Amino acid sequence: MGIGLLCNFIVIILNGGFMPLMPEIAEKLVVPGSNIILELGERVGLGKDILLRKEDTILWFLGDIFTLPSWINYRVAFSIGDIFIAVGVFRLFWTLGRPHIKTEEISP
Repeated sequence: MGIGLLCNFIVIILNGGFMPLMPEIAEKLVVPGSNIILELGERVGLGKDILLRKEDTILWFLGDIFTLPSWINYRVAFSIGDIFIAVGVFRLFWTLGRPHIKTEEISP
């Protein structure tokens, strides 16, 4: 989880306090037929993202560059940091949920 949080923190700090989102990724998130207008350099809605071109983004590969497959009817963009966080949370819950084996010490 720490690696994911660090990745997200670094890219957000280096890009003016917002998570960078490339226009080609943002287009996949907009519902067809909606009248949403996205402008470069502007915050996307009220969220954490800012619309930046790849060449204008510092550490673009840490930004929101992934989307879910089109057959999943949920539009979201996420980063490699988000993946690390999700894996870390899953591992934490898996570890906390497994049965604990009690070991008894035998004294001589």
